[in-house]
Amino acid sequence: MTHRDGLEPEEVYRWLGPIDRIRPRFLPLVSLPVWLASRHRADDNSIYRKKHLSNPEQAGFVLQSLLKGLKRKVAALEPRGGASAWTDYMKSNHNYSAEEFAAKEQFVRECLSACTPKRVLDVGCNTGHFSFMAAGRGAGVVAIDYDPAVAGNVWRKAASENLDILPLVVNLTRPTPGVGWNNREWPSFLDRARGAFDVVLMLAVIHHMLVTERVPLSEVIDLAAELTADSLIVEFVSPDDTMFRRLTRGREELHRDLTASAFEVCCRRRFEIVQSMHREGATRRLYWMRRKKD
Repeated sequence: MTHRDGLEPEEVYRWLGPIDRIRPRFLPLVSLPVWLASRHRADDNSIYRKKHLSNPEQAGFVLQSLLKGLKRKVAALEPRGGASAWTDYMKSNHNYSAEEFAAKEQFVRECLSACTPKRVLDVGCNTGHFSFMAAGRGAGVVAIDYDPAVAGNVWRKAASENLDILPLVVNLTRPTPGVGWNNREWPSFLDRARGAFDVVLMLAVIHHMLVTERVPLSEVIDLAAELTADSLIVEFVSPDDTMFRRLTRGREELHRDLTASAFEVCCRRRFEIVQSMHREGATRRLYWMRRKKD
């Protein structure tokens, strides 16, 4: 964030060991420029003078070769669908039976159909399952997750299916700040996101904010109300849930007051509950809420 225009070769060179300096990835872009620059005096400006080849075809060939080489270097940096602790979460570890997950899908689908949103924010998108559901109904979706691997996978799938989904690596509990001159060249994520979405999805994510990041529930709900211009589709996860218990690591006592009733009371400060769904014996509940007008 402090190097807007990239790193200078001299700076990277200092970080590299002797072997790394001659590796193909660093030799032409880092080491050679540093070595060649050392042959010139600091006040020698001759290297910055324009140089022209007498043969235009030869000049064009040199330029095309340079661009092809750069293209190959950029292509070599493309992620290859890397894995992380969360890339397979939807397949094997999402704490739902097949019937429960189908019911969750149906609930979200019906809510999106009723809202007909044009802009959707999917917080903690993971594989983007519900982002794709919203985008398939014509919404433009911003899908955020703190895990770069899952965000990259969502980007590749969205590009292949030509869907309007923008995945961003964002931790909503530690959002990207404003940077640049007066912190206004690039506004913060929250400055750009507040009130910009018709629907905010917060599915299976709030318990991570409460337990892992220690954010009070009231603060989470207040932020949700700032982000959405209309609706919030949110999932409540009980402290009895296996994933919740895994996150607390024996500190369940800290969340003994977190009940579905307490959750609803907290939400009603900023939202009206339009619809909810709870299957008997399940540790999770789904809500569709509409933000109260200020």
